[in-house]
Amino acid sequence: SDGKLYGVAAGGGPEGGGVVYRLTISSPISDWKLAYLGDANASDLGDLDNDGMTNLLEYALLTTPGAPDSQNVPAGAIAAFPDDTRLAIVVPRDPARTDISIIVEATSTLDSLPWEMLATSTNGGVFTGPGYYGGDSATAGVRFVTVRDIQPFTATTQRFVRVRITH
Repeated sequence: SDGKLYGVAAGGGPEGGGVVYRLTISSPISDWKLAYLGDANASDLGDLDNDGMTNLLEYALLTTPGAPDSQNVPAGAIAAFPDDTRLAIVVPRDPARTDISIIVEATSTLDSLPWEMLATSTNGGVFTGPGYYGGDSATAGVRFVTVRDIQPFTATTQRFVRVRITH
């Protein structure tokens, strides 16, 4: 009733009558935080190396929280596709990171709300959405996924793209 997983061992305990125990299953991000930050409960918003990337962003983008590496943040760029030219971004996705969602969005002005969703990966799953272009599959291993804007690029329009992480 409390949402935790319990078990019972028939023997053992101080009187030999058995033992009740609780299983604690950690999340992938908790394991990552313990390995890289020494604290499974470290803040998602912490920034150990002061590179401007929070722990949650470092986890999602497969960078190292102890080494300044903000240059590895995905950046939008104008790219040619078979049908036209569009703003695009390449985003890493690790299917083992089953406790986050990666959302790629675009807008014409930074004041515009809401942002338009281009593609989403939920709980480590493959990217889906109108802006998904390629590079992803349901097989194991890190993928570098291309997501493109849903609007063709023209010299008279401006577009912005962002990667948003939820946990």
